[in-house]
Amino acid sequence: MRVQDRTRPRRLLPFLAAAIAVALGAPDARAVDGPHLTTVGPAQSPPGSTRLCRDVAGACGRRPVGTSLAPDAERELAAEINTAVNRRMMPRIDPQGIGASWVPPPGSVGDCKHYAVSKKAELVRAGVDPRHLLLAIVARADAELHAVLVYRTAAGDVVLDSLTNRILGWRESGYTFIKMQAPSDPSRWALVLEGPRARRS
Repeated sequence: MRVQDRTRPRRLLPFLAAAIAVALGAPDARAVDGPHLTTVGPAQSPPGSTRLCRDVAGACGRRPVGTSLAPDAERELAAEINTAVNRRMMPRIDPQGIGASWVPPPGSVGDCKHYAVSKKAELVRAGVDPRHLLLAIVARADAELHAVLVYRTAAGDVVLDSLTNRILGWRESGYTFIKMQAPSDPSRWALVLEGPRARRS
């Protein structure tokens, strides 16, 4: 069952206008065709994410905690947690959008970025390597900003999304990926620029 668009983000914010101008090109612009998202260099951390590494356990870690899971069990757990968080949390549209705090507020409320952070924290506690769980900022087909959790598997990157319980490959999602946590060091962010409206120079 599809989750309703309960966490609809705000229109593009001025502080990200420059990044969007680079990331969003013509709809037929070339995108890298691979199973994993690739990065093209460092990017600034999103405004509002400064407390994320300090206040959310596992959000920026570089090593697993807990017991490691077999790949099939890990993917099954990711699907379960994606659905559970989508059902448990109540949407709260933040007027500051992506620029507001990424630390989930008390209780089961939040916007798309809080859904993504909550999923990552739960999966890290369950033993998933935090370097395989990358918070990302994307542009939707309507050019609105949205936050998702990228889950990196051996077969490719898939998306855990607050707008659906389905887990889709990054290309299937239809999103243009602007930036995400760096796979080698999730305390930093990296520019991606991949997807149907992306262009790389």
